[in-house]
Amino acid sequence: MATDEGMNRTGHFTPANADGQDVAIPAMVPVDATGARLGVPLNPLRTLVCSGCSQTRQVVGRNPAVSTSLETVWSAGGLYPWSAWATPGVLVIVSDDALDVDVQVTLEGLDADGERVSETLTTDALDGTTPVTGLTTFGRLNAAYVSNGVDMQAGATIAVTRGGTTVAEIEAAYQAASLGVYSVPAGSTAEVLSVRWGTSKGDEVTAIIASREFDGVFVARDVTDVFDGPTAYEYGRHDVPGSGLLVGERADIELRGIQVTGSGSAVVSGGVVVVLRPVS
Repeated sequence: MATDEGMNRTGHFTPANADGQDVAIPAMVPVDATGARLGVPLNPLRTLVCSGCSQTRQVVGRNPAVSTSLETVWSAGGLYPWSAWATPGVLVIVSDDALDVDVQVTLEGLDADGERVSETLTTDALDGTTPVTGLTTFGRLNAAYVSNGVDMQAGATIAVTRGGTTVAEIEAAYQAASLGVYSVPAGSTAEVLSVRWGTSKGDEVTAIIASREFDGVFVARDVTDVFDGPTAYEYGRHDVPGSGLLVGERADIELRGIQVTGSGSAVVSGGVVVVLRPVS
């Protein structure tokens, strides 16, 4: 029961009706015009309605075997081969399973000038291990995923290559690439608003968010040790421009990890929410 002053014993106001009875107020969840939820409570990788933002991206990665050497949090292991983009060019997709036929793969990235480009390729109709070459010139790859109703074969991997170097892997378990990298388009700046990390049980990993400005070098923007489970951090708010980790136009973002303790190698996963704002 609320007191006459409308306050409870801990000094906080308690809502009450006209008869002085306590009234429960349910937690409110933001929704769009159709009633669909705009966010998931306690999930830092949530979809946001962002005033002044041109786009919100979730950049995720997973490395199944991080060693005591610096690695990118992506499925192929080792450091991401940025040198493959020294010369922009076309991409090739190829599966390691001959039965991976007619699988449609959508590729999203940037061209040589940093402008957004995309292309959809389909694995060979007779043999998934036959390479299929695209026609669009890419200078960066930001996403690769299965985009039709044909599932990949269980346990299969579709590699995306540039000049013979793998720049993404699509695993059947996810049907999307766990890239762990993102490149900011021309005409936009970016802010990293939040991050979540996870490791395999009993392992400790030093987790790093690194960024490289256009024609610059990678610099660590945040470093934290993650042990035996998930960890999440919030850097900024979508409605407060400039409150997150700021990244410039045409910059690269990369999630990295180094095993600290544990037997063998460590599994590490990570993801960040990135919002894009027009260059002012």
